Amino acid sequence: MAVERFGRLGDDDILEITLATRAGAEARIITWGAVLRDLVVPGPRGPQRVILGLNSVEDYVAYSPYFGAIVGRYANRIEGARFRLDGKLHRLVPNENRNQLHGGPAGFGRRVWTLIDRSDASATLALISNDGDMGYPGRLVATCTYALREPATLRIALEATCDRTTPVNLTTHAYYNLDGGPTILDHALMIAGDYVTPTDRALIPTGAIEPVAGTPFDFRKPRPIGPPEQNGGVL
Repeated sequence: MAVERFGRLGDDDILEITLATRAGAEARIITWGAVLRDLVVPGPRGPQRVILGLNSVEDYVAYSPYFGAIVGRYANRIEGARFRLDGKLHRLVPNENRNQLHGGPAGFGRRVWTLIDRSDASATLALISNDGDMGYPGRLVATCTYALREPATLRIALEATCDRTTPVNLTTHAYYNLDGGPTILDHALMIAGDYVTPTDRALIPTGAIEPVAGTPFDFRKPRPIGPPEQNGGVL
């Protein structure tokens, strides 16, 4: 475990935490967006970088499409940037046309988190989202724990508590490339999922739940990801 200064944004120092295993795996996390900036694992040809990342916090602010970030309060899109909860309409801050994506323009993936706990093999970061933040009700406290285990397993645990009823849907947003190639179309993918939630043209879930059998979304057995036209144009 090592902690170093990665950069600075305004009055905030952005820290980088490095976790490593004896087998040669290494994970680097920065406190901006709780981003997983780098992940290297031992492979048959030596150490292999398996995710995409950037070299400076300025690059993340200017160019990152959520590279490695923890996104929230709510991952994915909320149609019309509004929802009704317990009979009350809550209007959110939109950031993708009329919709809200990944918690809005100042979602969790674009905030400075605080390193609150660390050990030789893990680091826990926390973020406070106050009542009304991006339109959401309640004061929410989110934590993210990265733990690197021998020989090369990275575990990411996300938790949130709130003093009011509120929607919350946290996720990690790493971009994986396991062989360093120009695309991941030849990567074999397996998803233990029997159903899919279709989306409309704005990529908003329609509410339907449909079986993947006989569709391009059937990855229940390992198969190459393939080009977009092979997968319903979704890549």
